[in-house]
Amino acid sequence: MKKITKLIVASAVVVGALAAAGWQVSATSKVGAQGYFYAYPLVLMELTKRHQLAMGMTGINEFSHRKVFPDHTFNSVVAPNVDTLYSSARLDLSVGPMVMTLPSTEGFYYMVPILDAWTNVIASPGTRNLGSAPARYLITGPDWSGSVPDGYEQIQSPTNMAWVLGRIKSSGPSDYKQVNALQERLGLHPLDADSVSASPPIDMPDLLMDKAPDKQIGDWSMDEFYTAFCQLLDDNPAPAADEPMLQQLRSAGLLTDDCSVTGNPLKRLGLQLGYDKALGVLSNTLQILQQQVPPGEWHTVYDLGDYAQRYVQRALVAKVGLGANGAEDAVYSTATTDSRGDQLDGNSSYQLHFSADELPPVNGFWSLTMYDTSRMLVGNQANRYAIGDRNDLHFAEDGSLTLYVQNDRPADANQARNWLPAPKQPFNLILRLYWPGPEILNALWQPPVIERVD
Repeated sequence: MKKITKLIVASAVVVGALAAAGWQVSATSKVGAQGYFYAYPLVLMELTKRHQLAMGMTGINEFSHRKVFPDHTFNSVVAPNVDTLYSSARLDLSVGPMVMTLPSTEGFYYMVPILDAWTNVIASPGTRNLGSAPARYLITGPDWSGSVPDGYEQIQSPTNMAWVLGRIKSSGPSDYKQVNALQERLGLHPLDADSVSASPPIDMPDLLMDKAPDKQIGDWSMDEFYTAFCQLLDDNPAPAADEPMLQQLRSAGLLTDDCSVTGNPLKRLGLQLGYDKALGVLSNTLQILQQQVPPGEWHTVYDLGDYAQRYVQRALVAKVGLGANGAEDAVYSTATTDSRGDQLDGNSSYQLHFSADELPPVNGFWSLTMYDTSRMLVGNQANRYAIGDRNDLHFAEDGSLTLYVQNDRPADANQARNWLPAPKQPFNLILRLYWPGPEILNALWQPPVIERVD
């Protein structure tokens, strides 16, 4: 009897220990997933900065201007637009304030959003709020406490890393010369010309030029990812409202004084499981977005640019459209399926029909862009990656508009004017609505469904 009792007690101890171990793995797995979503935008911003610097696409504390639209070889950010020419500058505000001057822009449509290191849009001067008037700004970091010079408006960034991502509307080669001239008149320089960077070094795996930044992060180990994130926090503090999340990461051993991941084997197992799960989610972002709307409908996001504690949404947006504008500047609608709920595929042909009273109600302009399922531009015989109201479109006598999305060029000349080439493979579409009207912002207007016609 005593032996049986001892066996029962021993078994209970083992079961209890296993249950405790299982609980620890489960609890840390949840933190591991939440932590990855939380940290992802900050790490991606740093890696994308390095990638763009190496490609000559941006500068540190100075503008680098894209003089032509990107093509299908571009891989630095997902979902690039072919509507505007970019003027990009990565700010290192540890050197002190930056002076930014915007010239008179009569005859041009533009915006100059500024993102902090967490991808929140902190300001967006442009046509929408300035008209064509010139403006002068002093962009300051989180620790600056000086006096703003007369005639300047302060834009305070909560992080020392920031991204100025200016965009000027272009119709393509026909107006490149005029837009390029305006780009050169954008001004950006340190308030103190003799200041030097005080940003700490960030340890990251070797940069790969032939692989998009979001794809590179997917190959990092958990330790590499969190070491970079931890080091970035020194110069790019999280908002006070994020303290509960940071405390969870500290307790889990993901944030430490020396930025190394710590924890016993069970805790590390749980963290790794959570890391892998979150990584898998971001690797299938488009499928997740597709599941959020009924088959055949567009997925439209109205609350971009200021994410507060919506960490998962912030990570998803960074994954599929890093540098996204706030909704007041642009609303993005994504289509992955046709009216039947089938995946869009260039082996079929499609039509998108706007009645005269259904045309996009925008104050700026609109465009429809073709992407592959990785949100990259797709090469085609016409070198046309987007179509919109900047094009010489053909309208029917009743004022309606039909766009033709297919692989082959339409034989009819008027249909060819309204043609967006599609690859003979699955694809996605993004409808960009610049300076959307209240009907769009209040979700009273929706794009028409995409009809398969063969």
